[in-house]
Amino acid sequence: MLRPERLKEMLDYCPTTGRLVWKPRAGSSRSVRVFNGKFAGKPAGRPGTRGYWYVKIEQRSYCFSHVVWALATGSWPQEEIDHIDGDQANNRLSNLREATRAQNGANRGLHKNSRSGVKGVYFSKGRWVAQAGGKGNRVVRYCNSIEEARAAYAGAVVSLYGDYARLA
Repeated sequence: MLRPERLKEMLDYCPTTGRLVWKPRAGSSRSVRVFNGKFAGKPAGRPGTRGYWYVKIEQRSYCFSHVVWALATGSWPQEEIDHIDGDQANNRLSNLREATRAQNGANRGLHKNSRSGVKGVYFSKGRWVAQAGGKGNRVVRYCNSIEEARAAYAGAVVSLYGDYARLA
């Protein structure tokens, strides 16, 4: 893992756009001249297959949001980086926060294959079921209406994850 100081030698971060830009490299070798001609002053990174951005540094691919975090804070994240608004391409520091895997999962939106159209709610055996959490802190409530299940899910997920809870 690169030291954040090394990242600062190679990249500039623009907090208003959330973009990384390659800095010119020092030296006069052919490889430095080629790099500076091709990349210096240009945006770094590329989109991945699932909406996250990546940047390749010294033959290793890094998650864009982790690089931004390391540049801004001076240390790599201990666990995961959560995009507050759910947009993985929005790498403004104001949209990033450290999170556990469970907190990051609580901030996901509605699954595309949801049949109920309500996050955390499904229909089973004639009742609506609200389910929040996982692994030892799962909250399940059986309800008579989808509205009641929606409210039960909202209450459970907020009590479990606080600011990380996304209700829709």
